[in-house]
Amino acid sequence: MRINQIPVEESFRIDGEQIDGAIKYEGHYYLIEAKWTEAKTEPKEIGSFYFKVEGKLEGRGIFISMNGYTDGLLAALPRGKELRVILLDGAHVAKVIFGTCSLRRLLEHAISNASIRASIYCPHAID
Repeated sequence: MRINQIPVEESFRIDGEQIDGAIKYEGHYYLIEAKWTEAKTEPKEIGSFYFKVEGKLEGRGIFISMNGYTDGLLAALPRGKELRVILLDGAHVAKVIFGTCSLRRLLEHAISNASIRASIYCPHAID
């Protein structure tokens, strides 16, 4: 993120919450949750992060699960809630690391999918 001149806040704790970090992108702050576990992320972990994000002014978040998400995760998430969290996985991150797309392009892709299509998990194909 620093390579792309995106301001970064290192990991921190507040009121019993552990936050992996935060970035400021296009005038908005995004809390970051990164899961580098062998197991795929389950809905309850997204829910826990959502509540951390929801408690912040204009809260937004980016949840990165390097090994992806359990089957049916998107269907299991509650509907009718304000979208505040974007989901990325290791394949998304690999595109940035290997230069297939820039971090800024990935963020634009993810944010536009959430804003226009109400999809918090964007496709891996990035135009």
